[in-house]
Amino acid sequence: MKNNWRDCNVFVTGANGFIGSWITKALVEKGANVVILIRDEIPASPLSCMSSVCNKLGGIVRGSITDYAAVERIFNEYEVNTCFHLAAQAIV
Repeated sequence: MKNNWRDCNVFVTGANGFIGSWITKALVEKGANVVILIRDEIPASPLSCMSSVCNKLGGIVRGSITDYAAVERIFNEYEVNTCFHLAAQAIV
């Protein structure tokens, strides 16, 4: 990960998954403005256990990665510079 994430607007999909939650945590700690897209609230997700990270997020958007209008709105509204696309269907 690059060293200078401070004030960079970052969008993370799949942030409540294992990898996404740790990337989100690292970005927040480096000072990035992180926006995440959450489809379902998962109480046992790694991200939900990191309340200090959730309190520092730039935004939490509820919706689906398959909703083109919602994703487009996130990129425009939050002026996203970088996207980590980690959303996936775990059981296929």
